[in-house]
Amino acid sequence: MTPITPTVFRILLILLERAGQVVSKDELMRFVWPDSFVEEGNLNRNVSTLRKALGEKPCDHRYIETIPKTGYRFVAPVKGVDYQPPTGTTRKPVNGAVHNIVGRDAERKELRRAFQLAQQGHGGLVCVSGDVGLGKTALINAFLDDLVQDGQTFHLARGRCSESLTESEPFMPWIEAHGLLAREENISQLMQKVAPTWHREITHAGSGAARKMKRELLDFYQQVSPVHPLIVVIEDFQWSDVASVDLLAYLATRLESTRTLIVLSYRLDEMKVNNHPFLPV
Repeated sequence: MTPITPTVFRILLILLERAGQVVSKDELMRFVWPDSFVEEGNLNRNVSTLRKALGEKPCDHRYIETIPKTGYRFVAPVKGVDYQPPTGTTRKPVNGAVHNIVGRDAERKELRRAFQLAQQGHGGLVCVSGDVGLGKTALINAFLDDLVQDGQTFHLARGRCSESLTESEPFMPWIEAHGLLAREENISQLMQKVAPTWHREITHAGSGAARKMKRELLDFYQQVSPVHPLIVVIEDFQWSDVASVDLLAYLATRLESTRTLIVLSYRLDEMKVNNHPFLPV
């Protein structure tokens, strides 16, 4: 099976939306790389990857027709189905007053910029630090509510570390976050396919090796967000277990190839006092 990257999926998306019509190469490049300059050869290579993923053989253009010197056309029949939106579109703002938080405009802009990068296929990690009572949760809520009110569509996974479960329950905040996400039937099915160990953990059907779970979760992130970005929020990370820190360190260097944004909140002073293993990360 040929894997489909977010770039390849976006090419497929515009071709499907314009099925039967010629989509010029300029249109494709503006849609797929809206803020970047790319050479035509880059587009051609990604279209070739898409053809392989669809099972096309050379000179067997059952799905995508090349229009010489112009562009491409999706020629196979396309059937529309009713769409069930992901979590982000149905999420209601927490509280109108949350938008009145003061002095965090720079942080809100940074979060929004990170989301926009994730939309473009450049995922990443954003950390929100501060002492207790400084509004870390309010800031994250305001960021998410701003996205909803602006009509942005995204998947949301949200969990919180517990001081009482610091070492007794490895990966607990991640399991909590992805358990909520997996309530969506299509997400649950995808998780069962590409991240079966996580699915078993969430459904209490078993557990697996940490090394395998790290690879599975990255695969899941790469496949869950081709259309809508995924936002993963983990709060109170000063209470995270060592396994959760190790997982984050693994993911943080590999998110660039995904449309996943991880948002962490924590109390930095408490981490320093306890020499938390996250500090070197």
